Amino acid sequence: MSPRKKVSKSNIWSYSTGRDEARVVATERVEAGRDRVVILRYTDPRKTGRDKRAKRALDVRVRDERGRLAPQAISEAQDAADALSARLRQGQGAGEASGITDGPITVFKGFTLVADPETGAHPGKQGAMRRKRLLASRDTLAKTDLLGPDKTFREIKKSVIRDVWRTLARRNEAAGTSGPRAAEILIVDLFAVANWLRADDELVVSPTDAVAPPKWRKDLKADWVGITGKPVRIRRERHEAEEQERIFQNLYSEGVDPRVALLVELGAELRGGQVLRLRRSAVHLEPDAKGYAPHGQFLVDGVGKKGGTQVAMTKSQREALENALQGYLRDCEAGFLTKNIEDYYLFAPFKIKVAGTATPRNADNSRPMGRQQMLRAFHKLERAAGIVPVPGRGWYGLRRLSADLANDVETDTRVLNQAGGWAQGSTVREDTYQDTDRLKIAAKVAIVREKMRAPKPKEEVATVPE
Repeated sequence: MSPRKKVSKSNIWSYSTGRDEARVVATERVEAGRDRVVILRYTDPRKTGRDKRAKRALDVRVRDERGRLAPQAISEAQDAADALSARLRQGQGAGEASGITDGPITVFKGFTLVADPETGAHPGKQGAMRRKRLLASRDTLAKTDLLGPDKTFREIKKSVIRDVWRTLARRNEAAGTSGPRAAEILIVDLFAVANWLRADDELVVSPTDAVAPPKWRKDLKADWVGITGKPVRIRRERHEAEEQERIFQNLYSEGVDPRVALLVELGAELRGGQVLRLRRSAVHLEPDAKGYAPHGQFLVDGVGKKGGTQVAMTKSQREALENALQGYLRDCEAGFLTKNIEDYYLFAPFKIKVAGTATPRNADNSRPMGRQQMLRAFHKLERAAGIVPVPGRGWYGLRRLSADLANDVETDTRVLNQAGGWAQGSTVREDTYQDTDRLKIAAKVAIVREKMRAPKPKEEVATVPE
């Protein structure tokens, strides 16, 4: 799901009423991309411990279309909070309080809420593809022989999930339609929708409803093999070495987006989604004191289990970056150097002028370009190189090929892991030692990167200072 940005607490409307067990706090929801309805937080007398903390969403918005506080809506929200506090003082539950959403909701309705283009999890043009996928998953799951349109999240247990993938496996056996990955996507979407709704109102989707069981993917694949008799093979499409060479040769061909050229130059071996989020503040153009990164370096931030990667730039990477800073990013770079812009994304979704510069009004871009937008640009690059795009490959085809080629030019597992941004499977001692030598390893990675990208041996071979 898309990340949610917090708004300054000074700009959030709130109201509290009651004391002790009858205390109710009303606040407006402020996460980006979410409907700014009022949330009531209170203590549920029917539960114990940490589970006593509860919240409900009111169908009330305390601001008008221009973002100004609306007195009538505020009064309505305060009345609802006072009514709930009164019920709690009398030892009654919250379910009948005026304006409070009833739960639980059906899976069909949950998908519809999350896929809403205005108030759902993926608003705007950037979320169009994700919304389309969610609605497709909703319609498939709503079929009678899977979940049905009236099934609620409270009824989604492991046995129900298991019935879904087994039904799909039997369809595959009979007609050869879809595969285990399609079943996995349906179930992943179901859990994602439940998690998003649960973050809003635990009494609509409780902490025990539609929770992903442990090792369910392993169970799905085992059942699939047992029912269909077909082995589960994961297709990991990759580019050929000759195709990689043609891609690098055509990075600056006519019609190729300069952003995709920079993405390939900086992060062909890394996770493209992480490189897309690269900010100017993470790039250091000056050489380091020890000479490990004479052409500068940058840090690709990680998310969750996918750790970040420190990259010592090669000469060609530095040249590509300089071309971008003096080309389509020059308006942004000028603002950054004069401190008119605090920071900016190297891969922002602004339109590129004919001259190759960013439009000034987007110089203070606030988000990176989307994966789908970059993927379309990458497919144009492939076509410019005479390569037919393959579904399921994208720029990860270069990353997978690099993982194969790296073993031919380097044996140090630390270097190989950092070259692709993979986590180091090392002991505490090794982790401590590697932390002090991380930039030195990054320098070795730069040499490996040059060797992987150049099919012909170079006259000058770089060395890493000891």
